Amino acid sequence: MQHIDKLEKTVNDGDYYGAQQMYKSLVQVDDPQ
Repeated sequence: MQHIDKLEKTVNDGDYYGAQQMYKSLVQVDDPQ
């Protein structure tokens, strides 16, 4: 789960907005509706 590691690193860096955007894009890719 490379994406999760990247997401955690972004949060640890304090970039919550970036992490949120990354999470949204991951959800869209993993679960297209």
